[in-house]
Amino acid sequence: MNEEKIDIRSYIAIILRRKWVILPIFFVTFLSTLYFTLRKPPVYESKATIIIKQLPSAIPGMDFGYSKTNYITNHTLILKSRSLMEKVAENFTSAEMESVGVTQKSSIIGKVSSAITIDPVKGSDIIEIKSKTEKPFTAALFANKVAETYIQYNIEDKRREVSGVREFAEEQMDLVEEQLKVAEDDIRDYQKTHKAFGLKKETEVFISQLAELQTLYEKVKVERKVVEKNLEAVKSQLTLEQKEFLETSTDISLPLLEDLKNSLSTLEKDKAALLIQGYDVEDPKIGQIDNKIDAIKKKMNETIVTLLKNRGQIDALAQVQELILKSLFLQINIEVAKAKEKAYLSTLRIYEGRFKRIPDDQIELARLERQRKANEKIYMMLLEKAEEAKISEASEIGTVSMLDSALVPSRKIMKKKITNLMLGFIMGLIISVGVAFVIEYFDTSIKGIDDVEKSLKIPLLASIPSIRSRGSNNKRGETEDVEKRLITHFKPRSPVSESYRSLRTNLQFASVDGGIKTVVVSSPAPKEGKTLTASNLAITQAQAGKKTLLIDTDLRRPMIHHLFKLKKENGISKVLTEELKLDDAIQGTDVENLSVITSGPIPPNPSELLGSKKMKEVLKDLKSRFDIIVMDSPPMVAVTDPIVLCKEADGLILIVRSGKTDRDVAEKSKNNAEYAKVKVLGCVLNDVDVRRVYGSYNYYYYYYYYYYYSEDDDEGGKKKSRKHRRGIT
Repeated sequence: MNEEKIDIRSYIAIILRRKWVILPIFFVTFLSTLYFTLRKPPVYESKATIIIKQLPSAIPGMDFGYSKTNYITNHTLILKSRSLMEKVAENFTSAEMESVGVTQKSSIIGKVSSAITIDPVKGSDIIEIKSKTEKPFTAALFANKVAETYIQYNIEDKRREVSGVREFAEEQMDLVEEQLKVAEDDIRDYQKTHKAFGLKKETEVFISQLAELQTLYEKVKVERKVVEKNLEAVKSQLTLEQKEFLETSTDISLPLLEDLKNSLSTLEKDKAALLIQGYDVEDPKIGQIDNKIDAIKKKMNETIVTLLKNRGQIDALAQVQELILKSLFLQINIEVAKAKEKAYLSTLRIYEGRFKRIPDDQIELARLERQRKANEKIYMMLLEKAEEAKISEASEIGTVSMLDSALVPSRKIMKKKITNLMLGFIMGLIISVGVAFVIEYFDTSIKGIDDVEKSLKIPLLASIPSIRSRGSNNKRGETEDVEKRLITHFKPRSPVSESYRSLRTNLQFASVDGGIKTVVVSSPAPKEGKTLTASNLAITQAQAGKKTLLIDTDLRRPMIHHLFKLKKENGISKVLTEELKLDDAIQGTDVENLSVITSGPIPPNPSELLGSKKMKEVLKDLKSRFDIIVMDSPPMVAVTDPIVLCKEADGLILIVRSGKTDRDVAEKSKNNAEYAKVKVLGCVLNDVDVRRVYGSYNYYYYYYYYYYYSEDDDEGGKKKSRKHRRGIT
């Protein structure tokens, strides 16, 4: 639980630390979204709704789990198809095209496709056709055109099967009508020529039975061809792959149904015989045969389903299941019709054998009469079929109807703008925070206590808050700058001064025997606060009553003489070159118990001077005079001066600057010191911005509060009540 909490607070710390990266990116992203959203032309939405009035009828024994959802999905896919968009374009009038602003119908397709969205209403048979355009009239026009075109398309699609039956029946009627006329003319000519005007009664009865049988046979043939026409119409709506699947399924399954087909043929033959004998279709004997025929048909359906399931091909019927089911069912009906044909043809041949036994003087007339009666009955049957088909075609109104037409919208939609602004807000947060974390990932600087502990693995002696001016209107120039830097002397009650006193205290415990008298203060790189830390550490030691000496051993860029407003010339470099006595180099300061030795003139060979025998003698002499000696040395990465000094000192204090010191450079400095057998006393984390460092450093908020409080007190004792942030524990 604690680790989780620390991790969360670490993320918050990163966000607070990178707020000046996050805020600009966020505002740029959000304001850009706002600008383009407001500049975008207004959008109007109109909606037409259609209702699917019926689902595909179930086929006995062929339930593949076809669902209402699949059926509605098929309608949705067709509504989105390019073929339907082409039909929509064809339905646009010249005036409508002009109102849309196009001259060619091909241009309509892209406009309508991009404006239209199809949304099925969940849990219902309703589909919404929505159109979004920049003009109110166009939005309503597009939605209505798509809805009307699809309704007409659906009607034409449903009529396609019926129209095929009607066309076939009409074609056959023309042929049979011609044959009937020829048969009637032949009878008339025969009667005139042979003076034969009638048949014997028994012959006439036989001829009627034969004609009836032939009519039944022809009727079955017509029914089979009608079913084949229906099958062609259904197959025309299938793709090549779907047709191949259907043919493969049929080739495998139908040979296995041979026994069922033979049984069906026998039953149809028995039924035909009873009908010829004059039995009515409502007769119980005919009914028994019909029941057996229905049972065989159901068994054939179940057999096909079982075969397909065993092949694992049921899933292939998902999108076009209705069409494939129809195809399979129609193929079964074709096989049933063929069985009927076989039965009637077998019976017909028996009757034709008996026909040959008619007396010679009547056989020709009987043949002509049989042909006439058969053609007459077939013609009437075709006429009936054609009329039925016409009625079915005219009554077919499709399965789709308009529920609500699209109306011209009066208001532009605002939902899109609100959505865009929300997306802009979210994307602004994601991008800005993402960039902040990327920068944080590639930022290898040491930022806080955790970084010191994880990277350097040395004791943290102190964390020094940033020294900031309160922004006083008094123009104090250099005096104010010195007061800020030597804060332990000029503002001893401040939290920063308290941090330096913590450094002094922790330094006493850095050695087991507590015998630290000489320390070297250095940093991995320049401008990390080593001189400031060395000076304030020396002041706190002096304030504790210890006789303290601060030596500026940075013989490359000396700074201590500026802080204490001392002359640089008479310094350590002249002592080491024996141009000046040691006593003359020691200068007093305004701080009680604190003396300073400046750098002196910058020599050409600082490392040789600091590592010289003379330096050892000087330090030995100084140790006898002072309780503690603090030496400010150059950065460790650039030169070897700190390592040389540490040979004669009790230890090294490494200064790292929060947010500035590179982690790898700091590690290299520490490793170099350890390799040279230098005792690293610890690390000071300098310039910690308490307003950015968040989490385990809550005590800085306490210091932050009293920093302002103490400043107010120093400037006249006016204590003002202020609101300050509280530390989060």
